[in-house]
Amino acid sequence: MIPVKLDDARVEHISRLIDAGASESKTLEFKRDIPGKDGSAKHEFLADVCALANAAGGDIIFGIDENDDGVATGIVGQAVNPDNECLRLQDIVLHGLEPKLTGIHAHAIMVEEGKYVFILRVPQSWMPPHRVKTNQHFFIREGRRKRQLDMPEVRNAVIQSESLRERIRSFRADRIGRLIAGEVPVPLVDGAIEVLHVLPLSSMLSSKSVDVIDYQRNHFIPVISGGMGGLWKINLDGALNCRNITTQGCDAYTQIFRDGMVEGVRVFAQRGSGLYQINTCKLEYELIDFLEKLKPELEVLELNAPITLMYTLLRAKSAEFYIRDRFHLDDHQGRFDRAIITLPEVVIEDLSLPAENLLKPVFDLIWNAAGFAGSPNFDVDGEWKPK
Repeated sequence: MIPVKLDDARVEHISRLIDAGASESKTLEFKRDIPGKDGSAKHEFLADVCALANAAGGDIIFGIDENDDGVATGIVGQAVNPDNECLRLQDIVLHGLEPKLTGIHAHAIMVEEGKYVFILRVPQSWMPPHRVKTNQHFFIREGRRKRQLDMPEVRNAVIQSESLRERIRSFRADRIGRLIAGEVPVPLVDGAIEVLHVLPLSSMLSSKSVDVIDYQRNHFIPVISGGMGGLWKINLDGALNCRNITTQGCDAYTQIFRDGMVEGVRVFAQRGSGLYQINTCKLEYELIDFLEKLKPELEVLELNAPITLMYTLLRAKSAEFYIRDRFHLDDHQGRFDRAIITLPEVVIEDLSLPAENLLKPVFDLIWNAAGFAGSPNFDVDGEWKPK
């Protein structure tokens, strides 16, 4: 894999590969030509992508000549439409592997007038093993080569995939347990506690850590409160951003952990009729604002999609949705039937989409928990239009 963000890759990066005599590796493969449109070419291309995804991920660079030892020897520009070709490569992968592989990204680099080199960045899969639909075979990359997995290896890959899901659930359970026990990075005011965990799956698949000290010099992780917070500090877990710290405590914080996990906490402290009041439009707006501001920060930290969102509401039985006209509702609507609302995980595969669209499944589930069919703040076309 070339050591640069894919969208920042330029012709000089390709030239350096040639000048340095770079060779193929477990995460880097050279192809002289882009795959053709016939069935055999597509099959070979899918097998290469499948092998990388089932291993450590990596880059396939189309338009690089190589010798018998896999060493890059020259640039062979491809005279095709760059936008169309990027879409075609991504489309082949989207429809050619099962389960579907998300997070594929193609990038075209003009090397001379009308000619391009293409880089296809393949993420390490968070739910392996994948197989090629055309022949149902599983592949994995070892060194410079790919090979077919045998059935014991396929079973082992499935077990490892289940292990990842268990790690995700264990992380959440541990963090929620600490919040309930009061083991928080900053004292909280009294109220119902909203928790959003954002887990970039790429960080769970590697031992990569976030340099929080370097990051916090020029950046702020947002908080779930419609603002950027007021206190930004380093702690043992990573870096912390807090809002509205008083003698009674704090009403919102975001903790970014050294492994790239993010924990956003917001407290609903206002009381009415003896219960903590949750303004539903404000809840949705704040989460949309938080995720929209978080997306570029994840990009800076090279924590890419897919990501898992996990929403939890603590002290829920002591809270209610603030609804002005309750007379037209059933008694249970707007209130919760349990102390802890734990919503199922939501996997986001494309962070370029608007935050309100990405969060709609979360919002619908929150409203379900309060006795409604779904969030009423989306119109029939799925556009967020709060009432």
